[in-house]
Amino acid sequence: MCLSSPSSRFRYLRATESETDFAYVLALLRRGYSEHAIRSLLIAQRTSWDHHQGERRQNPYINRTIAKAKTIIQNPSGQIAPKMQTNRPT
Repeated sequence: MCLSSPSSRFRYLRATESETDFAYVLALLRRGYSEHAIRSLLIAQRTSWDHHQGERRQNPYINRTIAKAKTIIQNPSGQIAPKMQTNRPT
């Protein structure tokens, strides 16, 4: 597969950094970029990590963002499987 040059994250600006990240990740996944490439591009192009400072916060955030975008792509009807219920006492 021949991948086109990634467009800039700036093209996907939304109201928040997280919404912009999500739109950008969706676009990259749809173009066939690997998770590793998406992670690198996101780290390089995001302008503010105020809410996800440090690798311990960035990595889980990026993993969640990619996973959610993959779910949307794999389920284009928008039907997302419900979260599993636990037997924890309330």
